[in-house]
Amino acid sequence: MTKNTIQTQDKEYSIAPLKNTLDNINFDKKYYSSYPIFLEFCNNIESFDAANLIIAANASYGWMPTILTIHKKDLSEQVRIVNNLKKKNTIPTADEFTLLKSTFNNSIVGTSKLLHFINPEIIPIWDSRVSNYLNKNYGFNKRVNTVPKFIHYLNFCKNIITNPDFEKLYAQVQEKFEYRVTKLRVLEQIMFHGSKN
Repeated sequence: MTKNTIQTQDKEYSIAPLKNTLDNINFDKKYYSSYPIFLEFCNNIESFDAANLIIAANASYGWMPTILTIHKKDLSEQVRIVNNLKKKNTIPTADEFTLLKSTFNNSIVGTSKLLHFINPEIIPIWDSRVSNYLNKNYGFNKRVNTVPKFIHYLNFCKNIITNPDFEKLYAQVQEKFEYRVTKLRVLEQIMFHGSKN
């Protein structure tokens, strides 16, 4: 592996696009005002139940262009999954991601936002702008609303944030915030803003 690349299971990726993107981003503080509030809300929940899972999902959907529809009445399995994510740092399986997606608007995008607020250290936010950035800079498939695509993205992100060169990018972005942001959030924001360029 060369110095400025990230190795994933199937491919080696250059971090040069991320570095180039970061040089052209203006982080507008108004855009970020609700983020730490959502994090604090989810962090203050010791153990999720159906009611506060629904509240957290609705808060997450405040960042979506659609209204949340919950497609299941019994949320006991979903509550178990999010509590394992929160308390044990257990990343959901593909089947569990599929269940959560089918519960919350049949959207992996909305589900990723909810799960990110529950555990921002291990779940990145996924959306069409990030997908467009990955397609343009790394040749990823453009399909957004699939669990396998999200899992591929999740693994890509986990590999990128462990690269020592990413540490420099992270520090550069963290300076711009008045609160601590995770490496996954920084990576996602570089790609999110970079999709406009």
